Amino acid sequence: IFASMYTKIEKPHHALSLILFASITVEVTQLLIGRVFDIDDIFLNIVGGMLGYFVYAILNKISEKLPKVFRSNIFLNILSVMLLGIFLLYLWVVVFSEYI
Repeated sequence: IFASMYTKIEKPHHALSLILFASITVEVTQLLIGRVFDIDDIFLNIVGGMLGYFVYAILNKISEKLPKVFRSNIFLNILSVMLLGIFLLYLWVVVFSEYI
């Protein structure tokens, strides 16, 4: 989402190219430092990256109809951090509470 927001990627195939390049770079780097190269990681990164791109595209369309204060980068960054915090709290309470 953040990569799409800051680079202003408009077309899905540009996002796919960026995601594919980043994923392959990470996997090749892992291979070179002695870790495992896993093709599944590339596929999962592509799926996650494209989901993030489509969330960005939807939010971009919705934001055009919002008041100017809600379109500011500060507001969107705060909203993103809050959503991330809620997700991490959910993980802490629901998923990781079994291990505590």
